Amino acid sequence: MNIAIAMLSKLFKIIFFSIIFILNISYSKNSGKILNEKFELRLKSINNFNKEKIPIAKASLASLVLPGWGEYILTSSTEKSIYPISAELSLWALYLGCNYYGNWKYNDAVLYSAAHANVDTKGKDANYFTIIGNYESIDDYNAEQLQNRQIEILPQSHYWKWNSSAEREKFRSIRVSSSEALDKLKFIATGIVLNHVISAIHSRYLSTILQSQNFEFKLSNTLFNKRAFVFNYSISLP
Repeated sequence: MNIAIAMLSKLFKIIFFSIIFILNISYSKNSGKILNEKFELRLKSINNFNKEKIPIAKASLASLVLPGWGEYILTSSTEKSIYPISAELSLWALYLGCNYYGNWKYNDAVLYSAAHANVDTKGKDANYFTIIGNYESIDDYNAEQLQNRQIEILPQSHYWKWNSSAEREKFRSIRVSSSEALDKLKFIATGIVLNHVISAIHSRYLSTILQSQNFEFKLSNTLFNKRAFVFNYSISLP
């Protein structure tokens, strides 16, 4: 009886491990098919990238026109383009803000001079308003010019006379605020140009990197800790 039980136990173990082995092989084949399909799909994607490679000059030109455009064309993602685009928007917002503020303060100064120094603002340029902020009246200015033997005296059509020194100082403060804001425009404009150039250089660099990058990935499938099936593929783009 004991011998029969021992033989049945061995037979059961043989059948059990045979079933496990068959399932393992079947699962591995199916997994390999799935992984192979994924690999073929990925390979097609990489081949499409090769066929649709964007010329370096085109990407650089796109970013030169609009910072971030070339980076987006190359990657179809905002990850690389978000920074030059953000910089462009910020610089233009700063430019428009300074331009608006500078012109607003300039007009404010002009109106203030008309109200407190009897200035006829028609036909007067920025240099005139700089002068009236430094002298109490046209007579004071012309007297100093004659004293310094300068012939550039102002006619009475450019008349002004401040009611008080405090009002002149306030006018001067408003005008200086306008000048400082407008003077910043050239520096902001330089920043905008540099952002375009830097983005174009970055697109050229990014295009070169993408077209020479190695695409490598590993696909693995494990049924048991002691039995693993690993697939390694490496593809290089020229």
